Amino acid sequence: MNERVEDRLKTFAPALIAAACAVLMNRSGMLSLFFTVPLSIAAARYSDKKKYIAPLLTAAAVLLINLFSAWGSLADGVVVRLLIISVSIPAILLICALADIRLEAEGLTLRTIVNFVVSAVLGGGLMLWVASPDPEMAEVASIFEQTVDETLTRVLGEDAAQIDEFYSYVVTTGSYIAIPFLTALATLSTVIGDLFAVRSVADREERTAELKLPDDAVWAFLIPWALVLVNLYFLGNNRLLAVVCWSLGLGVSLLYFEQGAAILISRSRRNLPGRSSARTIMNIVFFMLIPGINLAVAVALTLLGVADTWFRFRERNKGENNENYS
Repeated sequence: MNERVEDRLKTFAPALIAAACAVLMNRSGMLSLFFTVPLSIAAARYSDKKKYIAPLLTAAAVLLINLFSAWGSLADGVVVRLLIISVSIPAILLICALADIRLEAEGLTLRTIVNFVVSAVLGGGLMLWVASPDPEMAEVASIFEQTVDETLTRVLGEDAAQIDEFYSYVVTTGSYIAIPFLTALATLSTVIGDLFAVRSVADREERTAELKLPDDAVWAFLIPWALVLVNLYFLGNNRLLAVVCWSLGLGVSLLYFEQGAAILISRSRRNLPGRSSARTIMNIVFFMLIPGINLAVAVALTLLGVADTWFRFRERNKGENNENYS
C-alpha cells in the first residue's frame, strides 16, 4: 500500500509542484506575468491527460483564493465585477496555456495564432463588457481612475491637466495593445517553458530555426497597418476601428517577430556551430525584458522577419515547403 502511495506521489509530484509554483508566482507582482511557465514545464513530463492536472489545479486555486479574499462582499455588484476582472487575465493566460499544452507537437506559429484568437475573443469580450453602460461598471471605472490618479500624482506631482492627459493616454494605449500583449505573454511563457521542458532538443532547435510564414502572409501585416494610417488621417481615428487594426497589426507583427528571431537563430547556428538555439533564444528573451531596449529589439526582429519575404536570409533546399514549420 505504501509503495502504491509513493508511486502516485512520484507520478503527480511534478504537477503538484508546478501548480504550487504557478499560484505563488500569480501572487508575486511581476512574476505573475509568467506564472504559466511552470505548467508548460510540468506538462512535458506527461504523455497522457495528466499533463492537464497542473493547469486545472492552478485555475481552481486562483479562483478560490480570489473568492476567499472577497467572500464577505460578494453581495456587492461592484465587488463582483472587480473580482471577475481580477481573475479574467489569469484565466485567459491559463486557457492559452492549456491550448499550448494540447498543441505542444505543433509549430510555434500555430500556437501563437491560437493564443491570439483566445485573447481576442475573451479579452475583447472583457473590454466590451467593461465599456458597457452599466452603473456599477461605471463605479468600477471610477475606482480604477482614482487609483491611477493617485499613482500619477505621486509620480507627476499635482498637475491635474498633465495627469488627465496621461490617464487618457494610458486608457487609449491599453485598449490598442491589450490583446497583442496577452498573446505575447502567453507565447513568451510557452517559449520559456519549452526551453526547460524535457523534449527532443534537436527537433525543437531545428523547428525553431526554420520557422517560416507563407510569403502571402505579408498582406496580413501590411493591410492592418495601412488601415491604422487611413483611420488616423482620414477617418478621424475611430476608436473601434483603431482597436481592431492595432490588435490585428500587432498580432501579425508578433508572428513576424518570431520569424525574425528564427532567422537570427538559424544564422547563429550556421556561423557559430557550438552555439545552441536555446542560448540565442534566452539572449532574445533577456533583451526583451529590458525597458527601452526591448522596443528596439522587437522592431528590428519584426522588420527582419518581414524582409525575409523578399530577401532570403536562410539557405533552403530546393522544393522546401515554406509552411513546414508554421
